[in-house]
Amino acid sequence: MFPGPFHGRPLLAHTALAAALRNLGVTPSRAHQASSAAIITVAARLLGIAPTTASTWHNLAAASVRKR
Repeated sequence: MFPGPFHGRPLLAHTALAAALRNLGVTPSRAHQASSAAIITVAARLLGIAPTTASTWHNLAAASVRKR
């Protein structure tokens, strides 16, 4: 849900809040994926670009972070 320093490893993954969310049936990784999808839509609207373009940029940025 909250981005961490590494893609796919949000800060929330190993906290008490994460455990509480899991008890409620919410997994941090799915919440993180959903928030990533939502930000793509918002960014596309703000920048005046197609959502597919914003999604491509998001994936390219994530790939560059994974290489580090």
